Parts: sequence; structure tokens; C-alpha cells
Amino acid sequence: MKRSLPVALIGLYVALAGCGSSGNIQERTQFTRLDSLTDEYLVLQDSVLQSWNRVVKTETDRSKVLKQLVQQLARVSGAVTIQSLQTQVAQLEKIRFTPKSISNPHVVDEYDAACKSVLEHIHQLSEEVGTLAASPEFVQQVQWAQQASVKSIFQRARYDSLATLFNTFVESNWHELREIERNAQLERKPLFNNVASKQ
Repeated sequence: MKRSLPVALIGLYVALAGCGSSGNIQERTQFTRLDSLTDEYLVLQDSVLQSWNRVVKTETDRSKVLKQLVQQLARVSGAVTIQSLQTQVAQLEKIRFTPKSISNPHVVDEYDAACKSVLEHIHQLSEEVGTLAASPEFVQQVQWAQQASVKSIFQRARYDSLATLFNTFVESNWHELREIERNAQLERKPLFNNVASKQ
């Protein structure tokens, strides 16, 4: 009887120790999952931001080139026409889309139409003037501005694909991410492609 008591106590101790270690394993597993989710969340968030910055840089560079083209035209063209073009180029920066406004297709369409109109106006005016239309530097800048329009479309599509991944990830892991980012809004990223944003 006396021998069975220590054996029973040892068995009880082993059982309790086993329960404790099981709890620790569960806690470690949960902690590891949250770590993994945090890493993935931050990587996705950073990728979306970098992609957005590339979109904005292309638009900023395009505006600079359009300004330079207008300045070159100002040296050889009428003041009234150039003032109108300068006003249009200045307006581009004011009506340019933002991370929040891209979900409104009218904002993006209006901006793109204005960019196209300015470029067409520049090209038409340069043909009328004649001297600039033959300038290799001027022609190269016009071509760059045209290519920037195409480049922007691809960059927007890339942004949309990354933002969609981010949105899906946040929706799938919303409860865990709320634990990680208690003060964060965890909002969906707006998309250029409004159809994709509604899916």
C-alpha cells in the first residue's frame, strides 16, 4: 500500500505534465500561425503599396513630359492656344485618381480622357507648327507619353491583381488579423476594375 502511493503520485505528476505540455504546444502552434499570418499580411500590404507607387510614378512622369512638350510648343505657337494647353495639363494633376477614388470608374475615365485629349492637342498643334514635328527630341517625348498610357494600363492591372489577393487574404483571415492589427481598419483595397471589386 505504501509503495503504490508514490507510484500513483508519479503517474499523476506525469499526467499533469503531459497536459501542460499539450497546452504549450497548442499555444506555440497558435502563436506560429499568427506569426505566419502577420508576415503574409505585411508582405501583401507592402506589395500593394509598391505597385500603387509605380502607377503614380508613371502618371507623374507623364505629366512632366506633357508640361515639357507644352513648354516647347510655347516657344513657337500662339499664346491663347498654349494657355489653354497649360491649363489642361495643370488640371490633370488636380483630377488624377487617388487610392480611394479609383473605385469610381468615372473619375479614372475622366482623367484618362483628359490625358488623351492633351496629347492629341499637342500632336495636332505640333503638326500645324511644323518645326517641332520634325524635331527628334519632341517626337521621342510624344512617343514616350503615348507609351506611358499603355504602361499605365498594365501597371493598373498588376495593382488590381495584388489588391485582389490582399482583399481575399483579409476576408479569409479577418478574425485572426483583428487580433494582430487591433487598431487597423482592415478595409478592402479599392480596385481600378470595378467589376473585380464587386466579386
